[in-house]
Amino acid sequence: MRQEDVIKEVAIQHINSGIGSYGTKSYNAATSAFFKAITGICDIIIYKKIGRLPDNHTERFDILMREYKEIYEIVRNLFRTYRDSYTRLISQEETKRVKNGIKRIVKLGGIEKDFAENTEKL
Repeated sequence: MRQEDVIKEVAIQHINSGIGSYGTKSYNAATSAFFKAITGICDIIIYKKIGRLPDNHTERFDILMREYKEIYEIVRNLFRTYRDSYTRLISQEETKRVKNGIKRIVKLGGIEKDFAENTEKL
């Protein structure tokens, strides 16, 4: 299986995990899963552009800032909520913002078709 396909499958698993957690009102778990999906989605977008994967969040953010400013702003703002999910209770509204970030990033990255079936569930 190609690396890009593996990352896509993992991102889909995170989306589905987030949907399940959201349904049980486990907003911290849903936020974490949705943000991990965002990370994978961003990695796919980056891979398509530069042909390699970032090594960590810092490199991912640097590449997004240079190549995809609008996606970078979305991810940067949602990263705070993701980090907060480890130390405080996350609200339904905050989780919705992270969930909606997936849809926006997929669209901005031009990979809607790759995730259409999954983003419809969000």
